[in-house]
Amino acid sequence: MFDNWVNNVMSWGAGSGTPEKSITNNAWVLNGVLGKYTGGAIGVYKCPADIYLSPAQKKLGWTRRNRSLAMNSFFGRFSIGNDPTAQGKNWGFSDRIQFLKQSSVPAPGKTWLFLDEHPDSINDGYFINNPDAGAWQDIPAAYHNGACGFSFADGHSEIRKWLSRASKYTQVKYAYPATVNFDANGRADFNWYKERTGYVLLNGTRQYNY
Repeated sequence: MFDNWVNNVMSWGAGSGTPEKSITNNAWVLNGVLGKYTGGAIGVYKCPADIYLSPAQKKLGWTRRNRSLAMNSFFGRFSIGNDPTAQGKNWGFSDRIQFLKQSSVPAPGKTWLFLDEHPDSINDGYFINNPDAGAWQDIPAAYHNGACGFSFADGHSEIRKWLSRASKYTQVKYAYPATVNFDANGRADFNWYKERTGYVLLNGTRQYNY
């Protein structure tokens, strides 16, 4: 967990273990990889529309979870160990490039870096989906009237208005939800995501119209 860019793992738990402590621990966030660049502004890691706490967390008097954002899994090191990202390969799809420097991103203006992740899906700091999947695995948020915020590697941001019910998980169930298979609009949503995620083969071939 302390290899994480933000030093926390979000869950609905309310125990006393290290993972549960990380949900609200400001100091651990500030000591994360990006902490020295955010000037102590813990709020930058969380969308104001994410107001959710589990019943157990509310019972303990918690006021917020520290994070609603997730990072594109194709950026940075996955851990400080000898995982595939040490060799510039994605840890989930080792036939694809991991971006370890900004200069290695072929199209920063078309490559998202952070997004709002659904409260039931968010866990570790990374957002990843198999591009051949028939439904979302990590699930994007739909806080903004069925839309999700994305920030890109060149510094600009975009709001994606989801087209399909298969992308709009508007309810919070305090557990990973049953996913909905893509219909035609769902595939259009997923294609939009894939075109902006940065699937680049090790030989430099850009996939999905990237």
